[in-house]
Amino acid sequence: MKGKVVWTAVNPEKSYKYRVGVQFEPYGEKKGQNPPELLDKITAWKQSSRPLNSA
Repeated sequence: MKGKVVWTAVNPEKSYKYRVGVQFEPYGEKKGQNPPELLDKITAWKQSSRPLNSA
């Protein structure tokens, strides 16, 4: 997946040390873009995952 880190910050919670913001390249068929199939896989994974805070 193509993208770049656009910000970082210390995480005030103790679960991990830093928070990181990532800007991904657009999805499409042009050079330098992420393949659209990757977005489909990410969407399917997200829909199949339960929220982290659910029991």
